Amino acid sequence: MFGLSQLTFKKGIVGVEFLGDGIVVTARETSKGNDGLSCAEFLSADMELNNVSPSHSVSQGVLAAPIAKSLLKSFVEKHKFEKRLCHVVLKPADYQLLLVDAPDVPEAEMREAMRWRIKDLISIPLANAVIDIFNLPTDANRAGKRMSYVVVADLTMIQHIMDVVKHAGLKLSSIDISELAMRNLTLLSEEERAVAITRVREGGGSVSIFRNGDLYLSRQFQLNYNAGLLDDLPDDVLALEIQRSLDYFERQMGQAPPAYVHMCGTSVSEDKITQNLRRGLNVPIKFFDLTQTLSLGDDKQEHNMLDEGMLQLTIAALGALYRKEAS
Repeated sequence: MFGLSQLTFKKGIVGVEFLGDGIVVTARETSKGNDGLSCAEFLSADMELNNVSPSHSVSQGVLAAPIAKSLLKSFVEKHKFEKRLCHVVLKPADYQLLLVDAPDVPEAEMREAMRWRIKDLISIPLANAVIDIFNLPTDANRAGKRMSYVVVADLTMIQHIMDVVKHAGLKLSSIDISELAMRNLTLLSEEERAVAITRVREGGGSVSIFRNGDLYLSRQFQLNYNAGLLDDLPDDVLALEIQRSLDYFERQMGQAPPAYVHMCGTSVSEDKITQNLRRGLNVPIKFFDLTQTLSLGDDKQEHNMLDEGMLQLTIAALGALYRKEAS
């Protein structure tokens, strides 16, 4: 998405997702003979609240700069990650993802034309909007229209992220959206058919469907889920939302059904995928077991700290670690 020029950097990659109550951070080693996940942590804002003014905590769901800077810099210094490349993933509340008809203009004029096309669809003033564009695959529209996804984010928030990452001593390489971070994880397998990923979090969830590295469909929905370890998934509502997405993918986009639906998200575990949920779908659903998907680094002590619950919480930042620069 929002790619940035690269500077001199150390071997290794850091993935970051800024949440309202803390920061999700992951790290991947990329040295010869040791290419794998080495770290996945949640840095709670509570760790820093005693060191800053109460007015410098959380505003409009964004972790304020003093806390964010202190948390991330401390983490980087602890692990000696200075000068590593950093990929940031925006949480869904931090951007809008719109699917619109592409203007019939030359490619060089597309961005400016798209800004005017979406001006009445966005929730922030156009002057404050940063946008990026990627195309919907041509075979996803039976009408033959050229359509594009448009990502819209607030310029002030993007500048805030850039400032925090720079302060921590990391080299910001890209700012991406959660859908494309999840896409990166699907590319780690050799599945030729489409793959759906359902990710749940407190109060909501999403369904994204990918094929050959392309995003075909993305839907957000509300969900009565508190995201606790002992909280059950609301099977009936969840099955309905997933099936609606599958139906649209097959009927409106004219695509073959996905090979399966990956289930993941905050406090999701295999035993939460009940028979009732499985029966509510016409496509097999399975737990997205990241311990089987990701390559781990050489540090065995670190492996013991990478429990499945933390991997589920940090899944978007994990996807950022496998971003391909040509994407």
